[in-house]
Amino acid sequence: MKLSAKATVAGSALVVGGLVALAVPAVASVHSELSSWAVFSPEPEPTAYVGLTPASDREPTAEPIKDRTHGDCELLYYPDGGISPALEAPIDTGVREFAAGTVELVDGIPTLYTVAAGDAMAGIGTRFCTFSPGIFYFNDVHLQGTIQPGDVLRLR
Repeated sequence: MKLSAKATVAGSALVVGGLVALAVPAVASVHSELSSWAVFSPEPEPTAYVGLTPASDREPTAEPIKDRTHGDCELLYYPDGGISPALEAPIDTGVREFAAGTVELVDGIPTLYTVAAGDAMAGIGTRFCTFSPGIFYFNDVHLQGTIQPGDVLRLR
Protein backbone atom coordinates (compact mmCIF):
# COMPACT_ATOMS: atom_id res chain seq x y z
CA MET A 1 0.00 0.00 0.00
CA LYS A 2 1.31 3.42 -0.91
CA LEU A 3 2.12 5.97 1.70
CA SER A 4 -0.66 8.31 0.49
CA ALA A 5 -3.26 5.54 0.82
CA LYS A 6 -2.03 4.76 4.34
CA ALA A 7 -2.28 8.46 5.26
CA THR A 8 -5.82 8.63 3.84
CA VAL A 9 -6.93 5.57 5.82
CA ALA A 10 -5.33 6.91 9.01
CA GLY A 11 -6.92 10.35 8.51
CA SER A 12 -10.31 8.80 7.84
CA ALA A 13 -10.02 6.68 10.98
CA LEU A 14 -9.21 9.80 13.03
CA VAL A 15 -12.21 11.67 11.58
CA VAL A 16 -14.59 8.75 12.25
CA GLY A 17 -13.20 8.36 15.78
CA GLY A 18 -13.70 12.08 16.45
CA LEU A 19 -17.28 11.94 15.19
CA VAL A 20 -18.00 8.93 17.40
CA ALA A 21 -16.51 10.76 20.41
CA LEU A 22 -18.77 13.74 19.70
CA ALA A 23 -21.86 11.57 19.25
CA VAL A 24 -21.53 9.52 22.45
CA PRO A 25 -22.76 12.29 24.85
CA ALA A 26 -25.72 13.08 22.57
CA VAL A 27 -26.72 9.42 22.30
CA ALA A 28 -26.38 8.98 26.07
CA SER A 29 -28.57 12.04 26.63
CA VAL A 30 -31.27 10.73 24.28
CA HIS A 31 -31.10 7.30 25.92
CA SER A 32 -31.56 8.74 29.42
CA GLU A 33 -34.45 10.91 28.18
CA LEU A 34 -36.20 8.00 26.47
CA SER A 35 -35.76 5.71 29.44
CA SER A 36 -37.67 8.22 31.61
CA TRP A 37 -40.71 7.97 29.31
CA ALA A 38 -43.43 5.61 30.50
CA VAL A 39 -43.44 3.80 27.15
CA PHE A 40 -39.83 2.70 27.60
CA SER A 41 -39.87 2.29 31.38
CA PRO A 42 -40.63 -0.96 33.15
CA GLU A 43 -44.00 -1.20 34.88
CA PRO A 44 -43.89 0.30 38.39
CA GLU A 45 -44.49 -1.97 41.33
CA PRO A 46 -48.08 -1.77 42.65
CA THR A 47 -48.40 0.26 45.84
CA ALA A 48 -50.30 -1.14 48.78
CA TYR A 49 -52.66 1.42 50.30
CA VAL A 50 -53.04 0.21 53.85
CA GLY A 51 -55.98 1.52 55.85
CA LEU A 52 -57.90 3.16 52.99
CA THR A 53 -61.55 2.35 52.42
CA PRO A 54 -62.67 1.73 48.83
CA ALA A 55 -65.10 4.37 47.53
CA SER A 56 -67.85 1.77 47.13
CA ASP A 57 -67.67 0.97 50.88
CA ARG A 58 -67.81 4.56 52.16
CA GLU A 59 -70.81 6.04 53.92
CA PRO A 60 -72.40 8.95 52.02
CA THR A 61 -72.08 12.29 53.79
CA ALA A 62 -75.15 14.39 54.60
CA GLU A 63 -73.52 17.70 53.61
CA PRO A 64 -72.10 18.39 50.13
CA ILE A 65 -68.43 19.22 50.02
CA LYS A 66 -68.17 23.00 49.69
CA ASP A 67 -65.99 24.59 47.00
CA ARG A 68 -65.76 21.38 44.99
CA THR A 69 -68.48 22.37 42.52
CA HIS A 70 -68.77 26.12 43.14
CA GLY A 71 -70.48 25.76 46.50
CA ASP A 72 -74.10 26.85 46.47
CA CYS A 73 -74.06 28.47 43.00
CA GLU A 74 -76.88 27.18 40.84
CA LEU A 75 -75.50 28.87 37.72
CA LEU A 76 -72.09 30.25 36.79
CA TYR A 77 -71.00 33.53 35.26
CA TYR A 78 -68.79 33.18 32.17
CA PRO A 79 -66.60 36.27 31.59
CA ASP A 80 -66.42 35.57 27.86
CA GLY A 81 -70.16 34.87 27.57
CA GLY A 82 -71.61 32.49 25.05
CA ILE A 83 -72.79 29.76 27.43
CA SER A 84 -76.42 29.56 28.42
CA PRO A 85 -78.01 29.41 30.91
CA ALA A 86 -75.60 31.54 32.90
CA LEU A 87 -75.55 34.35 35.43
CA GLU A 88 -75.68 37.89 34.07
CA ALA A 89 -72.84 39.03 36.35
CA PRO A 90 -70.56 37.57 39.03
CA ILE A 91 -71.99 37.25 42.56
CA ASP A 92 -69.78 37.71 45.63
CA THR A 93 -70.57 34.82 48.00
CA GLY A 94 -68.09 36.10 50.58
CA VAL A 95 -64.55 35.58 51.75
CA ARG A 96 -63.45 31.95 51.80
CA GLU A 97 -60.32 29.85 51.79
CA PHE A 98 -58.27 30.55 48.64
CA ALA A 99 -60.30 33.73 47.91
CA ALA A 100 -59.78 36.29 50.68
CA GLY A 101 -58.90 39.34 48.57
CA THR A 102 -60.73 42.63 48.30
CA VAL A 103 -63.51 43.38 45.81
CA GLU A 104 -64.31 46.61 43.97
CA LEU A 105 -67.95 47.04 43.03
CA VAL A 106 -69.20 48.99 40.04
CA ASP A 107 -72.94 49.71 40.17
CA GLY A 108 -73.19 47.14 42.97
CA ILE A 109 -71.65 44.35 40.86
CA PRO A 110 -68.25 42.76 41.66
CA THR A 111 -65.95 44.01 38.92
CA LEU A 112 -62.35 44.02 40.16
CA TYR A 113 -60.68 41.63 42.59
CA THR A 114 -57.33 42.22 44.30
CA VAL A 115 -55.52 38.93 44.93
CA ALA A 116 -54.52 38.18 48.53
CA ALA A 117 -51.77 35.86 49.73
CA GLY A 118 -52.90 32.24 49.46
CA ASP A 119 -55.55 32.90 46.82
CA ALA A 120 -56.06 30.43 43.96
CA MET A 121 -57.97 30.80 40.70
CA ALA A 122 -60.37 27.98 41.60
CA GLY A 123 -61.17 29.62 44.95
CA ILE A 124 -61.77 32.98 43.30
CA GLY A 125 -64.04 31.36 40.73
CA THR A 126 -66.00 29.65 43.50
CA ARG A 127 -66.35 32.87 45.51
CA PHE A 128 -67.89 34.73 42.55
CA CYS A 129 -69.87 31.84 40.99
CA THR A 130 -67.62 32.28 38.01
CA PHE A 131 -66.04 29.82 35.61
CA SER A 132 -62.46 30.12 36.92
CA PRO A 133 -60.66 29.23 33.65
CA GLY A 134 -62.65 32.09 32.13
CA ILE A 135 -61.14 34.51 34.67
CA PHE A 136 -57.72 32.99 33.97
CA TYR A 137 -57.92 33.72 30.22
CA PHE A 138 -60.05 36.87 30.50
CA ASN A 139 -57.19 38.47 32.46
CA ASP A 140 -54.37 36.96 30.36
CA VAL A 141 -53.06 35.23 33.49
CA HIS A 142 -52.18 32.28 31.24
CA LEU A 143 -49.43 34.48 29.76
CA GLN A 144 -47.68 34.96 33.12
CA GLY A 145 -48.67 31.53 34.45
CA THR A 146 -49.75 32.42 37.97
CA ILE A 147 -51.38 35.03 40.17
CA GLN A 148 -49.53 36.98 42.85
CA PRO A 149 -50.76 38.92 45.89
CA GLY A 150 -51.63 42.43 44.76
CA ASP A 151 -52.65 41.43 41.22
CA VAL A 152 -55.96 42.99 40.16
CA LEU A 153 -58.26 40.70 38.19
CA ARG A 154 -61.24 41.84 36.11
CA LEU A 155 -64.29 39.73 36.89
CA ARG A 156 -66.48 41.06 34.08
